Amino acid sequence: MQRVFDIINYKFNDISLLNNAFTHSSYAHDKNISSNERLEFLGDSILGFVVSEYLYKNYTHDEGKLSKLKAQLVSANVLKDIIDNLGLFEYVKLGASLLGQKNADFSSIKADLFEAVLGAIYLDGGLDNAKSFIFKFLDLQTLINNFQSNNQDYKTALQELVQQDCSSKLEYKSFKKQSQDNVFVSEVYINNNLVSQGEGKSKKLAEIQAAKQAIQILKK
Repeated sequence: MQRVFDIINYKFNDISLLNNAFTHSSYAHDKNISSNERLEFLGDSILGFVVSEYLYKNYTHDEGKLSKLKAQLVSANVLKDIIDNLGLFEYVKLGASLLGQKNADFSSIKADLFEAVLGAIYLDGGLDNAKSFIFKFLDLQTLINNFQSNNQDYKTALQELVQQDCSSKLEYKSFKKQSQDNVFVSEVYINNNLVSQGEGKSKKLAEIQAAKQAIQILKK
């Protein structure tokens, strides 16, 4: 748990809350103890409130557009990427039925973990600490910029461009940038040749930027 303190940059007064946040329902069922589902429920509500407040204060969009943006910002894929980038999933307590699948994707479990940790921080340290946790690891402005400019479609566009030549092979190689924390680099290879690079606060965002650059290069 000390390692988790260091990763999330918050030290719990009540360590039982953090232990509970990392207790998946499969483990709780095996041990007949409480799971993190109640904390997940609480964290989901807090996350929704904080993101809604941020959007309300910073954007004049109508309710429909605000709702769409909020759904994208708190999606399971976004939260799962944060947990992956922080390396927190290795500390989750899983039941016997899931231990053999440790290398599986577990996207929903990872997203639930983010919400459970958030709920635990709120109960332990209040709303200000919960907000600090959200804004430290959820880069709202970068994500919004990407969504609004349809950057999420660059990977699909690149795939379609490469598939025009059936013999071409597209591959992404991503890694953490050594000189900076929480910054990833992604490289695009076509037929094993390096075409472009991109950077972002997650592998997904880095891949999007790399795909965007690759499209520009290929079109030239």
